[in-house]
Amino acid sequence: MQNRDVAHSFFYDINGKFERRSMTVSYAYGKYWSYATVIAKITQTITGKTICIISDNNFSSTTAKHINELRSACPFDVVYLPQRIGQQDFNAYDTVKICIDNLEYYSKSKLTQKPNREGFSRYFHMLQNTLELEGFENEFEKTEKALNEYRPLFDAINDPEKLKEYKQKQQQREKEKQQRLKEELKQHIERFDVSELAYLAYSNQTVVDTDLRNKLKDYLNPHKDLSFIWFDNDLVRTSQHITVNRKEVEVLLKLWKKGQLKHGMTISHYTILEVMSDYVKVGCHKIPVSNLDALLNQMNKKAVA
Repeated sequence: MQNRDVAHSFFYDINGKFERRSMTVSYAYGKYWSYATVIAKITQTITGKTICIISDNNFSSTTAKHINELRSACPFDVVYLPQRIGQQDFNAYDTVKICIDNLEYYSKSKLTQKPNREGFSRYFHMLQNTLELEGFENEFEKTEKALNEYRPLFDAINDPEKLKEYKQKQQQREKEKQQRLKEELKQHIERFDVSELAYLAYSNQTVVDTDLRNKLKDYLNPHKDLSFIWFDNDLVRTSQHITVNRKEVEVLLKLWKKGQLKHGMTISHYTILEVMSDYVKVGCHKIPVSNLDALLNQMNKKAVA
């Protein structure tokens, strides 16, 4: 028996014994598995209407085919809900959490873009549908609270006039945001040297927000071909997430300043591959001269102090 025949049989043998018709699909007592995950369940609404919950997640091209076969064979109304891979049922807590988490994610995305609006609306509808399902009663309070929170945004992006107004507001906010970032970038460039900017842009310890970090990276490394280094107490860290002993780097800086840094020279276990007017390539790190100058100045100030 082919998988599509198993899907058809599923809807007319709800209370039958466990059936395994292939290596990939099976069903038992109102639940339908694709591999080890329940992707469909025959259940009821709180008003007693029989429906079928089907996974909104495909997981794989094969499972996507199984879902399409179920949808084609289903004689009931269908409610799509998110599902986690490997789950043996549609868990009310997980379902509601996934919906709310995704509403939060999409609400912070660029809803001026159609795919993001569609994603937000899809999860809003799925969350709303859980209010009608048997077995989800314990999550109703949480669900209604989230729906009330996100309903104004849902209404705004699904009404043509409100959407137009929303887009205009978002465009104005984006314009203001970009102007603010431009000013902050200018202030940082005037205040910090290249190695300090590299720390702000690349270090895991920096408190600079993501948007400004990206602006700093674009300023420092517009062609995405450079590496940057900065002092961190007795260590030197790099934008490629390598940690080096500070003394080794100070030896390199002193040789470079004296003009004694040569191609092929080895310092510790690092090989100098190129010494150019605008950069020095050490191993896989192509470090701009401005970065070396900044570190040398910091090193000299420390020595004077």
